[in-house]
Amino acid sequence: MESEIIDSPENYRGDMKKFGMDMNQIQLEHINRTLKIMSQELRGGYYDENVIQVSGQMIIKKTYIEDGRAAVCNSVETLFSIIQYAVLKDKPDSNLLDEAQKTMECIQKLYEEYMKEVTEVEEAEEQKVVRYRYISNKLILYKNMFNQLLKVKAELDGGPDGKLED
Repeated sequence: MESEIIDSPENYRGDMKKFGMDMNQIQLEHINRTLKIMSQELRGGYYDENVIQVSGQMIIKKTYIEDGRAAVCNSVETLFSIIQYAVLKDKPDSNLLDEAQKTMECIQKLYEEYMKEVTEVEEAEEQKVVRYRYISNKLILYKNMFNQLLKVKAELDGGPDGKLED
């Protein structure tokens, strides 16, 4: 049996300008994508193996199933970049991103603590526990940051409730 690795296809985002999207629409689109990712089962990534027959030969087809937890973290980081751009452009002197930036610092500190702890642990099972705790705590921080970014988006749109003032 031969082994063949087939990566899952990447989502093509395309050129937003050719669709006439402005920064607000890009932000809303990414918030929607993030919500879709967050509403999926958040499990670690793995390879799904299927045996298929090709030209009379049995082949193991490996398909990578994405790590939902990492996808949430990456999506929230991207949203942070998109919203940070809007804040710096529209309200450069504001402190709208202070909470989110503090959360980013907490994520960095959590990573540093994880790296220290995981190198101190020798047994593989203990390392798995340390890694699981790190990923769980990191995911909580990213979900909190997502909520903070939604508040910033509402402020950018005209107020804490997202409604434009009269």
